[in-house]
Amino acid sequence: KSGIIVRPWSISELKDAMATLLLDEDLRRKLAYNGRMAIEKIYNWKRIVDRVEQLYEGLVEESEDSACCS
Repeated sequence: KSGIIVRPWSISELKDAMATLLLDEDLRRKLAYNGRMAIEKIYNWKRIVDRVEQLYEGLVEESEDSACCS
């Protein structure tokens, strides 16, 4: 869990969620930590480098295929 979900346009739910976060430091820290871990899992440098390498390898293969057959 990395956040508090409120319904769109629900001012009272938003107010309550904000009050909860203001008053509960432990919850704020837990949500912040969980959010950071989720983002680091998705956007880490190793994963980004692997994706870029795959992209370049695919482009090189396509280029070689089109060069040999033209």
